[in-house]
Amino acid sequence: MSEPVVTTLIPTYRRPALLARAIRSAQAQTYPDIRIAVFDNASGDETGDVVRTLAAADPRITYHRHDTNLGLLGNYNFAMRHAATPYFSFLADDDILSPRFYEEALQGLEANPDAWFFAARTLIDNQVVGVRQLAGRSWRSGRYEPGVETVLHMIAEHFIGTSCLFRTRIVDSIGVFEPCASDRNYVIVAAAKHPFIAAESIAVQFTIHRGSVSGGAVRDEEAPIALDATYVLALHEELDARLAAEGVLSGEDGARIRRAVWRKYRADVWWAVLTKSFPARRTRDLARFAAERKRYRFSAAEAMLLRLLTLVTRARPVHRAAAWMLARAHRLLLLRHQRDVPPLSEAAA
Repeated sequence: MSEPVVTTLIPTYRRPALLARAIRSAQAQTYPDIRIAVFDNASGDETGDVVRTLAAADPRITYHRHDTNLGLLGNYNFAMRHAATPYFSFLADDDILSPRFYEEALQGLEANPDAWFFAARTLIDNQVVGVRQLAGRSWRSGRYEPGVETVLHMIAEHFIGTSCLFRTRIVDSIGVFEPCASDRNYVIVAAAKHPFIAAESIAVQFTIHRGSVSGGAVRDEEAPIALDATYVLALHEELDARLAAEGVLSGEDGARIRRAVWRKYRADVWWAVLTKSFPARRTRDLARFAAERKRYRFSAAEAMLLRLLTLVTRARPVHRAAAWMLARAHRLLLLRHQRDVPPLSEAAA
């Protein structure tokens, strides 16, 4: 067997059945020289047995179990620091890889030895809403250089981190994930510093389901966060600070980038309020956002709307009706942009 060139990093926590599916998608890569490294965040269930069964038939699979739960951020960063091949990618335990992802990515990176990562589209299988979408539609295949237009484009539509193949040396350049554990911020900073290759092919199927934070799960043992205004604010503050530290926000171009960061914040924070906080009846959160509107960058009119939403959450029949209407509007909005996205098996063919 040849020396592995790519490591598939799979952090996992209590999803043994989905994990097996993720591992098999890595095993099915048309590029064979890989290591599949599973990092179990002290699941305490049958996860270890599932991985050991698969590893018995495939020596490319390795398994590490933490003695204690490191949290989502700790597990991902531990995995990143232990990538020992020239390239690595992340694979969430509930996602699956397209079979030719590594083959195509390595072709692009080997033809561009000074490019630091490869990024492709992501098929988002939103099982909560019942739609499929593509992330990364606005990007065209080719090489991109760091610069204001690249950064603005990435802020407007970032590549999902699991659809990227990184040169392992990127950890020496920009480090590991910061406290928000945001792959979006990581990819934006990487694009602000280094050339990369983009492709219009699909790399990964990203699954949104009830058990995932993006699907509505709130504050579990591994990821004690909620997709609410507090997290969205912290996410954008973290990005702003990191881009400033990298010298990206200086001058007129830097001012354009900073404005784009905070325009995106306004869109993201209301998306979180209307699709996460309000439907989940997080009354205290909504009241806090209104009371601390300046901290959260809400206008006085927006604070009034938040107070109205707070009152609605307390009236259960009214809230149920309003939440149903919002859910329908959410689904219709997503369906409008679905554009007949095929399943991964068809998209990869």
